[in-house]
Amino acid sequence: MRYNSEHKKFGLCTRCHDKAVRGRVRCKKHLEIHRIEQSIRDQRIHPQKRALGICYDCENPAIPGLARCAVHILRGCKATKTYRKKMMKMGRCRACWAPLELGEMDKGHTKCIFCREEYGWKSSIKFSAKTMILS
Repeated sequence: MRYNSEHKKFGLCTRCHDKAVRGRVRCKKHLEIHRIEQSIRDQRIHPQKRALGICYDCENPAIPGLARCAVHILRGCKATKTYRKKMMKMGRCRACWAPLELGEMDKGHTKCIFCREEYGWKSSIKFSAKTMILS
């Protein structure tokens, strides 16, 4: 435990001594390994649940054509909105928690310059779960 907390404090990967990706606790290599491991786990479980029409997060029936039930889709949307508001109030980037530079919030930015460059200025996909459920 102490080993990981010391690494986090100095911005080092918790798996090795390399520099961690900004806003994360792992280096690029270990983030990729974790993503692949998670993907392998998901590939085993999700197709079974999807074939049965069961929500990935619970045992309720999923919305036809989607992977989750109405409760979990709305909960995800609500959690995302709450998180974004919290980050804006704190003056932090909503992607990596880094403090926003002076004047960035005045311009309406919610992400730091690094995340804006990495993720793009705006999302090209607009999706409203409420609209999808209600229609």
